Amino acid sequence: MRKGLATAYHELSVMMDAGLPVVRALDTAGKGFRGRVARVFAGVRDGVQHGQTISEAMEAQKFFPRMDLMTIRAAENSGDLGECFAMLSHWHESTYRLKRRAQGRVAWPLLIIHVAVLVVCLLGAVGTGDLSDLWMVPVRALRILLFLLYIPVGVIYAIIRYTPETGWGRRILSYIALWIPGLGGAVKRLALARYCRTFYLLYKAGVPMVETARQAPTVMGNGVVADLVRGGGDSAAAGHDVSEGFRPGLPYEFVQLWKVGEESGELEKVTKKLGDLFADSGEFRLQQFAFWFPMTIYLIILIVGAILVIYLYSSMIYGAIGAFG
Repeated sequence: MRKGLATAYHELSVMMDAGLPVVRALDTAGKGFRGRVARVFAGVRDGVQHGQTISEAMEAQKFFPRMDLMTIRAAENSGDLGECFAMLSHWHESTYRLKRRAQGRVAWPLLIIHVAVLVVCLLGAVGTGDLSDLWMVPVRALRILLFLLYIPVGVIYAIIRYTPETGWGRRILSYIALWIPGLGGAVKRLALARYCRTFYLLYKAGVPMVETARQAPTVMGNGVVADLVRGGGDSAAAGHDVSEGFRPGLPYEFVQLWKVGEESGELEKVTKKLGDLFADSGEFRLQQFAFWFPMTIYLIILIVGAILVIYLYSSMIYGAIGAFG
């Protein structure tokens, strides 16, 4: 989905910047795909032809992410649709690239985990001398994997896929993600990048500051991080700077640069730069996590394997001593 959206948004940004009519640009972008993406863009094109705005036609398809709809709706008011589609294209492309890289990094450790559990069960059978039911070794391994891997992953997927973004399940996952060493920093920075980019587009489109500050946190993807900036809307409504409503826990450079933007009257420009800065740093941290996570898994497997070998070797030695004793 993200790869298709990134490509389609890029094509739309190029064609709109070149002055191509909206309907024709949508028709051209949609013909480059097959399946659901092609049908969705055909539906958007038909909706625009019947008098809907692009954001209204996209919302009717029940396909596009909420952040996309919000920023496109704001860009329609400001007349910067080309820039908006270019920014969304970059966001979805980087997200897709990170996802594929993470999947590649995790695939091999998962295979190693399966083999390691199978070997552990086999060594357990050898250590106890129970070799009569070797066919039960895969069954025992499957039981261990079921409770340690399959069920937790299935629960996480179900929460992400089927529960509302503001539900308690998502909030628990948000807390867990932030507490994972290496991953937490990346998640926080990527959430703040979303906040800044959405704030920039809404503010540039002429949306009132109070509404901009209240809407931008709703697309951050992590409710815990969103709580750190959510007070900015109430602060703006009270006639104060948005930054006065920020809670402790935000990166120092984020708060300081934001305040500089408010003091200089260049908040629009600063939020755009902050969005790019935190997107790049978040992506870098996520790449580092994807590199070190498999290494950690390998180390744990080696330690467990070494302990088992020592235990089995000791059992054999003591058994031999007992036999001769």
